[in-house]
Amino acid sequence: MGRAWILAGLGAVVALALGLGLWTRGTRVPARPAGVPAAAAWAGRGPAGRFFLVEGRQGTLYRIQVFAAPSGARESATAWRLVGFARTALPVDEIAGFEGGAILLKDGSKLLPAE
Repeated sequence: MGRAWILAGLGAVVALALGLGLWTRGTRVPARPAGVPAAAAWAGRGPAGRFFLVEGRQGTLYRIQVFAAPSGARESATAWRLVGFARTALPVDEIAGFEGGAILLKDGSKLLPAE
């Protein structure tokens, strides 16, 4: 009886560890590639993750640079127009990722190229 409990407990620990690994997959911040400014921050998960440098806002436009990992290549350095909920600031921790040429925000809003 004691051995069965030990095996059941061990199985539960393994299942928990595997589940936790799958749940957190893609959330690790990659090493900052050469050429990505120190002020740029990582946001997003898995293939949607990028380094973002939010440089400021002018009216309804945001100036944001997007850098790929692991290459560090600049994917975009343009003005972005907000589509969704109005905001006074855009902290990087509100960015959910980059997909299909759009910057996705955690509240469901997105930023589209203005040019």
